[in-house]
Amino acid sequence: MPKSRKRIYCLLLLSFLLGIGLLIRFLPHEPLKQRFPYSVAVYDEQQNLLRLTTAKDQKYRLWTPLEQLSPQLVEAVLFQEDEWFYYHFGVNPYGLLRGATQTYLLGGTPQGGSTITMQLARILWDIDSRKISGKIEQILRAIQLELQYSKHDILEAYFNFAPYGRNVEGAGTASLIYFNKANKNLNLAEAMILAILPKNPNGYIQQNNNQLNPQLFNARNKLYQRWITEHPQDRQWQSHFTLNYPLRSLEKLPFFAPHFTDQVLQYYADSDAIQNGQIVTSLNSGLQRLVERISRRYLAQQKHYGVTNMAVLVVDNRTMQIKTLIGSGDYFNTQISGQINGTLAKRSYGSTLKPFIYGLAFDQGLAHPKTILKDLPTNFADYQPEIMKVISSGR
Repeated sequence: MPKSRKRIYCLLLLSFLLGIGLLIRFLPHEPLKQRFPYSVAVYDEQQNLLRLTTAKDQKYRLWTPLEQLSPQLVEAVLFQEDEWFYYHFGVNPYGLLRGATQTYLLGGTPQGGSTITMQLARILWDIDSRKISGKIEQILRAIQLELQYSKHDILEAYFNFAPYGRNVEGAGTASLIYFNKANKNLNLAEAMILAILPKNPNGYIQQNNNQLNPQLFNARNKLYQRWITEHPQDRQWQSHFTLNYPLRSLEKLPFFAPHFTDQVLQYYADSDAIQNGQIVTSLNSGLQRLVERISRRYLAQQKHYGVTNMAVLVVDNRTMQIKTLIGSGDYFNTQISGQINGTLAKRSYGSTLKPFIYGLAFDQGLAHPKTILKDLPTNFADYQPEIMKVISSGR
């Protein structure tokens, strides 16, 4: 084949590939944030967590903007997983070659050589990258991501969709669940725990996390030893890496002021006003605990009178904001229909109207404080009111 014809074919091929690339780049595509549903975190007025729900797919997943993540966590992940992230096109050929050599030629510990973008592609399209066909798809999808999204968007999505054990996804979600703090407030040791977790989330996280899994403890400390060769100033935090940080288990997540949080979640169920899955309420947790203790004591004292249930609502009369809400004596007691919110239940006003009726009667001169009212059966057309004791006293 003449050289001129080869050049033409090469130019046609390059033009075709360039056209495909431009088509992928500029065709409409949804924001990565919209790929999955999200949890909702409800907080009190002091930003204490009241409840964290699961998303519609039963995952704990909150969206945390990249700017609100710990800079040390972001740097540690790039340091460990993908040092060339900002320079490659989604695939690191050297990393792939090294991983293939280690896995298939030398028979060592399997290494995928995946970049951050490739890992995100595997998550988004649920790719089985252990197969050669899956690895090829993963590479192509990674290139697609690089063409369609910025490096910022890709890195942000990775940190929000990466697995962190059991049904926890996202670094922001993991820091809230495991450490009960915002991701940006993590110390270096905590950040490195989260940097390690996605490598083996189901192996590192156990149901009882009173102490770090020994494998996770050792992996975190190995990463730290590598880290201080590049960041010698962080030797000052060496004592933190001797500590065995407990991770809060999912079973110990707060379920506080249940009737109140139910009401809030129902109100915001179809609302677009929730920012990144967070709702900050007016509830005062300290006052809520105090009123709960008083309520339990009152029910215990009144039990022999047959009192088994009660509801309490405390409102700031200046702002009309709810500060305390107790919907029943026991949310989990089915015998008293404990999950029904008594502060919302419709019921007869009964004697609660009497002070207002008496007040109107006084204002209109129909009665005075010493007026004696007849306690006799009375009919109003077809209506005959009755009182609880049924028997009239005659006046």
